[in-house]
Amino acid sequence: MNTNTNINVELIESLKTISTARLVDEAAALKEKMERLADELNLMKQELAGRVEFRRGSGTSHAFGRVHSARIQMHGNLNWDQEALERLKEKIGEDYFYKIFRRVYEPKNQRALSGALRFGPYSSMIEAAASVSPGEPQVSFEPRDGRLPAGIIQRSPVENMLQ
Repeated sequence: MNTNTNINVELIESLKTISTARLVDEAAALKEKMERLADELNLMKQELAGRVEFRRGSGTSHAFGRVHSARIQMHGNLNWDQEALERLKEKIGEDYFYKIFRRVYEPKNQRALSGALRFGPYSSMIEAAASVSPGEPQVSFEPRDGRLPAGIIQRSPVENMLQ
């Protein structure tokens, strides 16, 4: 039987025996502990994101511990300069502009934006209209199989296996 299931059954039974006042106090203390732990985890995620290198154009990197591997993904928040987008619209014309952007001057979708940035003649103007503010790193952990060394690896696990 799953250990978590055993703990949950035992916890449910033990909760029935304590007073409401104690339950409130213990729940509040647990909530505070979880918030502290969440803060610690966020600091660790920030530290991991600062220690790895991200390839140009990639928001994903990897780090490896002895027991777990971590995939670190950096997300940015795009902010669009509406005046710069208005100048862009005047330069490229409304037909082309609205193939990329919505009327609220944001990209219609990531595919249209990526295509215009990669192949469009106005990519520098599009880039100038955007600013990126740092987002929170998303880090996921997985058990390791032990084939790769511990430490920070800048290549993907697939690339490391090919070498």
